[in-house]
Amino acid sequence: MTTPPDSLASKLQSTTMDSDDFIHVPQPPPSSPTEATPPPVPTLTLKLRQKNAVVGLNSTSPSSTQYVATVTASSLVTEEARSPVDISVALDVSGSMSGSKLDLCKKTLRVLISELKATDRLSLCTFSDDAKEVFPLTALTQAAKEDLVRKVGLIRTTGCTNISGGLGMSVSSLLSSPPTSSSPTVRSVLLLTDGHANRGISEPDALLSLVKGMIPSNDNISINTFGYGSDHNADLLKGISEATKNQGSYYFVESEDNVSSAFGDCLGGLMSVAAQNIKLTIMVDKSDEEGKLSFDIAHPSAQGGGDDRTKTLMLGDVFAEEVKDFIVNVTYSTSVTSEVVVSAKLNYLDITRCELVESPESQISTSFVEGTAEMSETDKYVLLQGLRVKVYETLEAANNRAKSSGEVEAARKMITDLLAAIKADTDSLTLSEEERRSVSMYEADLRDALSSMVSYDSYQRTGSKFMMKKMQSHAFQRCNESDEMTANAYRGSSKMAYASRMKGKMGSMFGK
Repeated sequence: MTTPPDSLASKLQSTTMDSDDFIHVPQPPPSSPTEATPPPVPTLTLKLRQKNAVVGLNSTSPSSTQYVATVTASSLVTEEARSPVDISVALDVSGSMSGSKLDLCKKTLRVLISELKATDRLSLCTFSDDAKEVFPLTALTQAAKEDLVRKVGLIRTTGCTNISGGLGMSVSSLLSSPPTSSSPTVRSVLLLTDGHANRGISEPDALLSLVKGMIPSNDNISINTFGYGSDHNADLLKGISEATKNQGSYYFVESEDNVSSAFGDCLGGLMSVAAQNIKLTIMVDKSDEEGKLSFDIAHPSAQGGGDDRTKTLMLGDVFAEEVKDFIVNVTYSTSVTSEVVVSAKLNYLDITRCELVESPESQISTSFVEGTAEMSETDKYVLLQGLRVKVYETLEAANNRAKSSGEVEAARKMITDLLAAIKADTDSLTLSEEERRSVSMYEADLRDALSSMVSYDSYQRTGSKFMMKKMQSHAFQRCNESDEMTANAYRGSSKMAYASRMKGKMGSMFGK
């Protein structure tokens, strides 16, 4: 047998030969299996927190504790991955909108048109004494954009303010043209006015009833409202924005320079919708006898029902990067069971993946101990969410006090009392930078509210609008700022980008 050369021999160190001179090469060890691709990051995540993990029952009267269910939306992957949008603009062209007001709105519309793609659709309705459809809901191809820009240039002011007519026509425009895309479509009405409804259905309660009745309960159309200047009815516009299942936002456009950035903030939200048709189910497992434990969910933007053990909330669209916190208030008596388990789960339509999702169930338990009043350490996140709720509830109560009786000083005292309470609740806590920012935001907004109502006159002109805007922002945990430079912890990157970009385009396109 011929001896293999050294180079070959070195490769065959562990080989053997049988009598027939066959070379047997050992098999290499089996390769490790390919690592599994990690599952995609869920579009919405759900987390439960509790104020105290251990609760002492040293009381003969009913007491309560709190839990927070937190829904967090992931970041949008790319702008190209967004869903198509259908937008209907309802523009006030009454006499009070003449001059620079209408001119700026027309320029803002041109900037808005430039931001939309051929897969997006837009309609334009104007209203004064009557409503008119200037441009039907149409896919914005280049030719359609040019036609729409030409028609925007022809708009003129006349007459009074028929909000019901303009709103009804814009909603009809969306309802009569169902989405054509196979992907989920984001649909919204953008209503801009500088005054009070004085034509058509003008009584606020009747107008709100009309809005609630015109959009089917299973439809995801939102209405975003823009109050231009100091003479609009903020109560009405905020109410309109919250009247539908898929709640919109109310914008107080105090400065004419901020029409474009207000529209941009709104558009940035619509462009970043992460999930729709969201159902949050919260369950309390209570083996106690009837009446010893009850619970409710404190959140003004949620609509839903349930029984004494289960609550189901149907939520509107959630934007990328948004966080929604739902406070669960549990009231108990001293004879409650030793342990209470709270569970939660989410069902939603994932916009980016076009699929229905059911999240894993989240669960947390609380121990109730007899013979002691001691509590385990308080969760700071739950405490701060409780303060957030107090902020919007106090702003609402103060606004109602000033509006109904003109008692501005009494309204101001409500706010100063809350500022003192926030300081007392947080001074002894060691807060993270993010937690401190939340507290600072609450305090800054309350101080700004005080500054906006130094007199009844200032309350009527700006204070009422400012408070409406802020109470909605804190209740919904959503930015509704018209000025892109105003700090708002709820503003996501898409809202910031579009608000800045649209104002920048106003300057580059029109020199303003």
